[in-house]
Amino acid sequence: MQTILGVTVPFFALVWFGYIAARRGWVPTEAVPAFNGFLLYFAVPAMLFRFAANTPFAEITNGRYFLAWGLSGIAIVLVVTLVAWRLMRQRLRDAAFYGLAGAVANAGFMGVPLIVALLGERAAAPTILAIVADLVMVGSVGLVLVEMDGATRRGWRADVRDAAMRIFLNPFLLSMLLGAAFSGMGWKPGTPFAEIVKLLADSAGPCALFAIGVSLVRPDAPLRSGILALPVAAKLVVHPLVIWGAMLAAGMDSFTTKVAVLVAALPSAGWVFIFATRYEADAGRISATILWTTALAFVTFSALVWLLGIETR
Repeated sequence: MQTILGVTVPFFALVWFGYIAARRGWVPTEAVPAFNGFLLYFAVPAMLFRFAANTPFAEITNGRYFLAWGLSGIAIVLVVTLVAWRLMRQRLRDAAFYGLAGAVANAGFMGVPLIVALLGERAAAPTILAIVADLVMVGSVGLVLVEMDGATRRGWRADVRDAAMRIFLNPFLLSMLLGAAFSGMGWKPGTPFAEIVKLLADSAGPCALFAIGVSLVRPDAPLRSGILALPVAAKLVVHPLVIWGAMLAAGMDSFTTKVAVLVAALPSAGWVFIFATRYEADAGRISATILWTTALAFVTFSALVWLLGIETR
C-alpha cells in the first residue's frame, strides 16, 4: 500500500495545493479560465496526441471496449437521471446533469497522467478510448435528455447545434484522432514539432491537477445538499462496478479491465460543470459533486488500486 500511495499521494497533493492556493487567495479563482485555456487547447491535446501517436493502432480502435464503455456510461446516466427526476422530484435538466456527473470521469486532466504513472504507457490506449466514448456517446445522450427539458431560451435546434460543435470539435477528440492517424499511417513527428509536443505534454499533468484544485473553490457550491449522495455514489461506486461487469461481458483481458475500472473510479469530469452552466442547470450542485468526488477519490481510488493487486512501476 505504501508504494501505491507513493504514486497517488503526489497526484492528489497537487490538487490539494491548487485548492489551498485558491482558498488562501494566492491564486485567484478568476485565473481558472486561463488555466483551462492552456490545458484545453495546448497541453492536454499535446499529451493525448503523443500517447495516441505512440500506441499501436489496433489498441486505439478496440470497438468492443469502446461500446462496452459507452453503453455502461449511458446506462448510468439514464438510471441516475430517472431516480433524480422521478423519485427526488428534480427538474429533468438538473437530473440529466446529475447523471452525467455520475457517469463521466475526469480522464483527460487527471486519468491519463495518473493511470499511466501507475501502469505504464500501455494503459494510455484504454484511457483515451474512454475519453472518446464519454465525449461522443455518453455526453451526447446526457445532452439529449437536457434538451428534452427545453434547455436554454435560444431554441432546441441552436442548442443541439452548439452541443454538437462543442463535442465533435473538442480539442481532446481532435488531438486523439490526429494521433490515431499518425499511429495508423506509421508517421513520426519530426523536430521541432516533436519537441514542442513534448514540452506541452510534460506540462499537462502537473498543471491540470493544480488547476482542478483551483477550480474546486466555488462559493456557490452547496456541499451539504442531500441530492449529492446520488451522483457521488454513482461516480465512485456504481460506475467502477458497472464498468467491471461490462468489460468481463465484452471479453476484455485483465489488464484492459483493470485500466477501465480505474478510469471509472476517477472523480467527475469538470466539463460537466461547464455544460451545466451553459444550459442554466443546477451548476452549484454539479460543482459540489466534483468537489466531493475529487476529495473522496483519494481514498476510494487508492483503495481500489490496492484491491486490484496493482504493483506500481
